[in-house]
Amino acid sequence: MAHHIYIVRDSQAAVSTGAPDADSARPAVQSWRGKGRPNLNKTSGGAGGNCVVRYRCGAALVEVVVGSMVLAMAAAIVGNVLLSSFVVKNYDRVRFTLAGETVALKEALKNYVTADTHVTLNAPGVPPWHMPEDSSCSGCWALAPGTHDVTQRLPVELRSKYAATLKYTVAGRSYKGRGVSYVKVEANWNIPTH
Repeated sequence: MAHHIYIVRDSQAAVSTGAPDADSARPAVQSWRGKGRPNLNKTSGGAGGNCVVRYRCGAALVEVVVGSMVLAMAAAIVGNVLLSSFVVKNYDRVRFTLAGETVALKEALKNYVTADTHVTLNAPGVPPWHMPEDSSCSGCWALAPGTHDVTQRLPVELRSKYAATLKYTVAGRSYKGRGVSYVKVEANWNIPTH
């Protein structure tokens, strides 16, 4: 005896052995046009029941596992990006601050470019043409050849906590027959281990 499942208009499955009434049922192979999902998990048969029609048998577990894996990977990526953007290490902050100080020093040294250091009217520095923070010499021109120590320009925290130093070296070079000064800025610091 063959069993047929037909979907009726009130979303209930009916089991019958004969042909359906043309006014009350449609075959399961037609598309569902009712509200919600049709209930296709009806069973028939002995005590345990046999699955006559199942809607996507076994797909729910696979979908949950794959969805969980995709969600875990997305959370790991987003978490890594957020963590790396918010964690700022001390040496990065020190390096950033020292980079700003070296740029400021190079800009300040542009004020000391002159062909005649004897002209003192409106000359920068005290005494004229001398960078006040330069502890390597007293009263020398800021762009005199040699190494100049301007560590005093750095903030107190960098000097005390990180033992930071700021120096620049001036070397004379010839450019198209004229003497020019070449400046190299050097910043050093130590990160405490404790």
